Amino acid sequence: YFSRHANLIKDRRAEFMGVLFTRFGGLNITLHKEMYARIRQEFIDGAFADCGCPAGVDRVLQTVIRERIDVARAANQQMPLILYDRNTDVAVDYLRLSREILEMTGH
Repeated sequence: YFSRHANLIKDRRAEFMGVLFTRFGGLNITLHKEMYARIRQEFIDGAFADCGCPAGVDRVLQTVIRERIDVARAANQQMPLILYDRNTDVAVDYLRLSREILEMTGH
C-alpha cells in the first residue's frame, strides 16, 4: 500500500506522520492487537524504507481509536462526539491523538 502511494505523498509535499488504528477492539481485539504489533515491527524492520520510512523508525501511532457505539449515537444526534459525551472512551482516544500529534510536531 505505502509503495503505491509514495509518489502521491511526494507530489503533494505531504509528510507521512504515521499509521493510526481506528475502530480498534470489539470482537476483534486479539486480531487488532496482532496487526498492531506486526505493522509496528514491519516499520522497525524497514519494510517501508522505499517510502521514506527508514528501518528503526516506528511510525505506528501509540494512540488507537477504539470502536464504541457512542460514535454512532453522537452522529445520530448530529453532535460532535466531544460534545455528546466528552468522557466516553473514544472521546478520550481522540484527545490523546491530538496530544500525540502535537508532540510529534513539536507544539
